[in-house]
Amino acid sequence: MKRLVMCGVAALALAGCTQSEVLNISSDRAIGFDAYTGKGTRAVNDIIGGGSSSGFNKFIVYGSYAASDKNTVVFDGVEVSYSSSWTYTNEQYWQTGDYKFAAYSDGNSAFPETDGPTASYTHDGGLQIQNYVVCEKDLIFATIEKPGVDKSIYDGTPVNLTFSHLLSKVKFTFTNTFADNLKVEVSGLQIDNSNTKGNYSGTAWTDLSANTTPIIYDNKDVNADDYTHTQEECYVLPQSTTGLTASFTVTVKDELGAEVMSKNFTGVSLNVTNVSAWQNGYAYNYTAELTPAVIDPNAKPIQFTATADTWTENNSGSGTPIIPQP
Repeated sequence: MKRLVMCGVAALALAGCTQSEVLNISSDRAIGFDAYTGKGTRAVNDIIGGGSSSGFNKFIVYGSYAASDKNTVVFDGVEVSYSSSWTYTNEQYWQTGDYKFAAYSDGNSAFPETDGPTASYTHDGGLQIQNYVVCEKDLIFATIEKPGVDKSIYDGTPVNLTFSHLLSKVKFTFTNTFADNLKVEVSGLQIDNSNTKGNYSGTAWTDLSANTTPIIYDNKDVNADDYTHTQEECYVLPQSTTGLTASFTVTVKDELGAEVMSKNFTGVSLNVTNVSAWQNGYAYNYTAELTPAVIDPNAKPIQFTATADTWTENNSGSGTPIIPQP
């Protein structure tokens, strides 16, 4: 069996990449849109890319303009969808004034009309989100201002929305040093006490609170018998990691399915070096090495020593004759 070393929980913050290409350019004077998000490794239900029928394909837009001391809202939660380009129904046309736009996409969908988060918009206050609860959706957000639009000379260039991710992502990677004949299972993985509900002011999350249930990764056993396993990522609200903990159960079984050892881990701190807070747009990977010393300090592998007896010489003379002498 391999020598075993106890390893604590560590974390790594990975910033997302961005891209700057411009998509379809409209030649008329109707208000059109382009939209994209930073590229990255797709996981869970991430919204990434520059618009595609199977990827990022829907957002909800708000927009208004100020002219002659009057603010006029022209987009009030309008759905913009992607087929071969970004389009919406009931086209609006440019007027002369100072424009502001804001948009969101909650996993390529709008907020439900009842029993869920809500969005509100004003020209001066922008787009705000109330009572958002994290789940399995990637929430993205974009704003842009276009001051001094003159409709007589504006060329109709689409409003280019660059979306950013409002949430953080957390995953757990388990490794183990057990022998090949033993199966290691991790079950019941969850983040116990994080804030899961909050409001977004347009610039920051506010009024964070805990929901009634912890963040649970899944109800299936995580088999780490291949010596490494990366659990699926889970979306979380950006927040301080002070006091945040995780819990899970590790069970080790032999080839016949009999339990060899197990341990319930509770109160595992997620406030680790260089990760004092989860930031929006960042993915965090917490790693843990599972060893017998960690799971059962009293575990002792069955070991063997062996010796073989030496031969005993016949001491009754010079030997035993086998041919009679005449």
